[in-house]
Amino acid sequence: MTLEDLVAVLGRRDVAALGAVLDPDVVLVSDGGGQVVTPLRPVRGAGAVARLVAALVTADSVLSTASVNTRPGVVVRRDGRACAVIVPVLEGSAVTHVWVVLNPDKLERWHRVPG
Repeated sequence: MTLEDLVAVLGRRDVAALGAVLDPDVVLVSDGGGQVVTPLRPVRGAGAVARLVAALVTADSVLSTASVNTRPGVVVRRDGRACAVIVPVLEGSAVTHVWVVLNPDKLERWHRVPG
């Protein structure tokens, strides 16, 4: 499993395929900064995490990879603006943890595509 594989699965918005690349005990932690509704507690389990992450991507989303605090991550943009940054922790062939930033204040720097 590579980050590019994960981006491909996310782009298809395929919850079952996403669940298959997640560790059964995967944990998702999200940051909405009190401005976006996010789970207050960590979300556990491949099914629940897959549904949550897949819901972040819509038909008009543009996905790109980026370094996020020195970790590989995925930026989800719509209409040229970042709406989510997803940082998966890959261990072997499975994702064991997922960090999701939805806080608009923290997404400001991600609006522009580097290059």
